[in-house]
Amino acid sequence: MLQTETVPQTLTENPPFYILLIILVLFFFIIALCVCFRLQKKSISKSKTAAKEMEDKILFLTNIVHELRTPLIMIYNPLKELLIKRNVDNKDYERIKGIYNQVNKMTSMINLILNGSRNKTSKKDLIPETIDLNSWINEILNDYDLSFSDDGHRFVFLPDPKILSTRIDKSIIETGLSNLLNNAVKYSPKGSVITVFTHKEGERISITVQDKGRGFYCDSEDLFRKDYRERPDDCLPGYGLGLTYVRFLMELAEGTVTASHNEDGIGSSFCMTFPARLQK
Repeated sequence: MLQTETVPQTLTENPPFYILLIILVLFFFIIALCVCFRLQKKSISKSKTAAKEMEDKILFLTNIVHELRTPLIMIYNPLKELLIKRNVDNKDYERIKGIYNQVNKMTSMINLILNGSRNKTSKKDLIPETIDLNSWINEILNDYDLSFSDDGHRFVFLPDPKILSTRIDKSIIETGLSNLLNNAVKYSPKGSVITVFTHKEGERISITVQDKGRGFYCDSEDLFRKDYRERPDDCLPGYGLGLTYVRFLMELAEGTVTASHNEDGIGSSFCMTFPARLQK
């Protein structure tokens, strides 16, 4: 005959301490899971909101850039006609030619930005040209000297004599360099020196823009994130998109852009690196 054992009454009425401990641990574990789930859900929602805000910024800027195209064309065509007819004296001719060149550059940059915002720009769209890089950069800096002379900013160029000729996409490199120069001016005190270096190592070339401004305190890679701005409350103009766009352009040109602190602890340096001979 099968005998059954009865559970002691004391065990059912007063469970041992370790069972209560297990129940208590499981209880807190479930609470922790619930908290983690809520935090993750909140984080995902926040990320979606940030992504939506960035999309809105890009759309807003794209619309502005698109609207700038028409007035630029209205300026471009009369200037071109004046240059063709050449019915002005030599001094005015040189001035008009300078304005025409700047308008032409702005038009190229606007087309590049619009194509990039529509995800149309790709490596197949690159147009490599063989140029004297140091002379070309010197011309760009001369224009900046004239534009920012009232603020007392001074641009110093230290070219690498090893760089003789390069094959680059001028629109991409100039758009990237202009962005770095504009940032250097924006974040540097009036009257400060902005230094531009070129350097060649092997088959790669670098252009470094060094300022004596406020520098940065975050991780350098954060500066190139789409949704990141180190000090959004500093009242300085900008949407935090410029460096992201420079990184995008440099990657198209098989290069990159990086940021670093200056050795003396004052200001920062931004360096674009790319092939000396860009292949189509």
